Amino acid sequence: MSLLQFLYCPEEFGVVLLTFSFILFLSPYFSGCDFGIFKIPEFTQKLKKRLQFIGPIILILSIALHYPFFNNEEENFWRIFG
Repeated sequence: MSLLQFLYCPEEFGVVLLTFSFILFLSPYFSGCDFGIFKIPEFTQKLKKRLQFIGPIILILSIALHYPFFNNEEENFWRIFG
């Protein structure tokens, strides 16, 4: 069971968080670019440095939300005794 399932959050919410964190991860490198659907604004050097530090951390945390940390006790019961 992942942390998202443990907190009773829908899977779509996790996908939105993952997408947003991926955009934050890439935004300091593509500052000022236009991709048609969305345009990344021009950032100052100070903000680019902060995003280069914070972006990967947020991306790793959002990926960790999908990782199954908790075991399902019923599933473990049948695996042992089944």
